[in-house]
Amino acid sequence: MSSAREKRAQEEHFRKPTSPPSSGLFAPPDSSPQSEVMNPGEERDRQQPQPDGEIHNKEDTKSEGNPPPTDWKYYKVSVKDKIPEDEVILWAGDKVLLSRGNIGTTSGKAKSCKTFLTSAMAGACIAGEYLGMTTTLQNLKVLLVDTEQGKSRAQKVQKRIHRMCGLSPDEESDRLTVISVREIAPAERLDKMKQAMAEVRPDFVVLDGVRDLLLNFNELDQCTELVNVRLALSTDYKCGMMSVI
Repeated sequence: MSSAREKRAQEEHFRKPTSPPSSGLFAPPDSSPQSEVMNPGEERDRQQPQPDGEIHNKEDTKSEGNPPPTDWKYYKVSVKDKIPEDEVILWAGDKVLLSRGNIGTTSGKAKSCKTFLTSAMAGACIAGEYLGMTTTLQNLKVLLVDTEQGKSRAQKVQKRIHRMCGLSPDEESDRLTVISVREIAPAERLDKMKQAMAEVRPDFVVLDGVRDLLLNFNELDQCTELVNVRLALSTDYKCGMMSVI
């Protein structure tokens, strides 16, 4: 009897399904998100103490240049601070027309001589004086970015500036660089302007046709972003920038 019962018990044991082990090579796939495996060195690299005492991932801190300080006191102005004056690039009589690190805008109806005005400003930067505008600085470099006109028309403006400065209209001058970007898309126009500024390192930039750097000039967010870009460029390159609308 006992041997028969033992035999049935063994048969039932082998017929009973067994669940796979909960761990090891045969563990069922885990449906929960897998965490990244890192060695201790990688963990230290990804989490670095920041000046504010917080720990941020490296991916969160990647940016061009140094990030702006987060403490509001950095931006505080004190009467005791010795803050140097912005160097003036152009004067109109005894009035400051444009200084380094600042931007200006000229607007008007079509054919109201806006391009002639900015050409005269460029001429004054190179020659030292033109039409009552003067500069006390030497060897200023000018970059003119034309977004509205083709190369033929931009070249005529270039030669006119040469004549304003007493330079030969048929000879190149390293004091004046002109680029015409009408034929490419708005985002590419801005990129080419940045490339030119990085190489030329201008003291004065004329952006003739600022609205052509935007897909929609009436879109407030796009306009605000472009203003911030111009401010950043004028600060980074310590130049003055005059834009034509």
